[in-house]
Formats: sequence, C-alpha cells, structure tokens
Amino acid sequence: MATLAILVLFSCGTDKKDLLVGEWKEVGTGNSIIQYNSDGTYMYNYDDGTKTSGKWRLDGTILYTTEKGESLELSEELTTLDETTLVSNVAGMFETKYSRVQ
Repeated sequence: MATLAILVLFSCGTDKKDLLVGEWKEVGTGNSIIQYNSDGTYMYNYDDGTKTSGKWRLDGTILYTTEKGESLELSEELTTLDETTLVSNVAGMFETKYSRVQ
C-alpha cells in the first residue's frame, strides 16, 4: 500500500507549466514556431513570416494567451503536453500538433 502511495505522488511530479516552456514547431498542418518563455511571455512565428508576441498563462489544461497590445484573452485546451509533444485544441474543432525543438 505504501508503494502505491509513493508512485501516485511521484507520477504528478512535473509541472505542466515547466513542460510548456521551450520552442515548439508545428507539424502536419504548417511550419509555424512558437516559443513559450518561463516569464509568461511568448513569441509566435507564423508560416507566412508574420510574428506576434504576448503573454501566456496555464490553468490546468487550458492555455490562455493575450497578444501584445490587445485586451482579449484567448483560450485553447492542451490535450497533450509532454517532453516532446504539444497538441492544442480550439473550441473542440481545430487541433494543432507541435513537436519540441528545444
């Protein structure tokens, strides 16, 4: 019984916010790159060469972003987030997959 309790405690060890920090490249649907920084900022480089930046926060599996100069906070669900893969879903309709770059 004690072994089971220890396994449960350590299985929850990695903070999802720490997993999100880093550079991610879109796979399958495009080549955009997004960088999430530990200070709660992000930089998004789109396929067409345009760039946006702003602030991010994570509440459970919901990622909230606010583009610089805007007040509207957007949300998306992170259906997968681990050391190598990020999958986000907007409104249950638009899924985007990313692979960790660094």
